[in-house]
Amino acid sequence: MFKSLSILFLLFFFVNLLQAQSYDVLPSDIPMGCAKIKAKIVMIEPVKRKNKTAKDIYLRMPSIATVQLIEIVAYGRDADAFPITESFKAFFTYTLLMTNKELFPEVNLPGLKKGDVFTAFIRPEAAKGANYTILQYEK
Repeated sequence: MFKSLSILFLLFFFVNLLQAQSYDVLPSDIPMGCAKIKAKIVMIEPVKRKNKTAKDIYLRMPSIATVQLIEIVAYGRDADAFPITESFKAFFTYTLLMTNKELFPEVNLPGLKKGDVFTAFIRPEAAKGANYTILQYEK
């Protein structure tokens, strides 16, 4: 009897240990009110009025894409489980192009194109005709 309880305890311990290691993101690592997702770029909306001299960068660079959700990795603090559909429009705060120090000195993002898979912090906030806002991402 003692041997079977010991085996059950060890099995329970190792299963929990493996599950704990599979979560590499803690809620404290995610901005407040956001979720971390894994997704794929399905389509990038073209810039409607391309204006190379406009001060608004969103008139010069693509910033909205249709995104296919692959997985919700985790939710941050104060982020209720907001419904993210399988496919949705997202506004990319730092555009979809590769960032540079002149445009966004505080971030260095590689840029995204159709078919790219990425992880990102997302917020359920409508902007520029999109349902969600992507704050930052990684390829």
